[in-house]
Amino acid sequence: MKFDVTKLRKVIACDFDGCICETNYPDIIKPMPHAIWALNTLQQHGYVIIINTCRVGVYCDDAIDYLYNQGFVPDLVNENMKDRIKMFGADSKKISADIYIDDRNYGTVIDDLFWINAVDKLTSMAGKG
Repeated sequence: MKFDVTKLRKVIACDFDGCICETNYPDIIKPMPHAIWALNTLQQHGYVIIINTCRVGVYCDDAIDYLYNQGFVPDLVNENMKDRIKMFGADSKKISADIYIDDRNYGTVIDDLFWINAVDKLTSMAGKG
């Protein structure tokens, strides 16, 4: 069976610790440079932002509360988009996304320019299949 993913909104699954915020788990120290601005900008360009974190319970709640207090409201946390679940006929444990941002990705370095570069590249791709 073929799936027409071109009809779905573009999804970015983003880790919290080490990507959006500098942390000393479970303590949240500060946002990574430009991360909050970047996530808001990407949402404004039509991307769905899913926080994809290993944090659970109160530690996950703390992270999401922190994001809210910083001015960012994620679309989802550790869950798949309903339209993707419907299209694929199941809710996978893995978050279904077009782009994954995680400091644990091989070769990824979340430095001071990471989020500026990500916005430049991803906003130029927004709306493209």
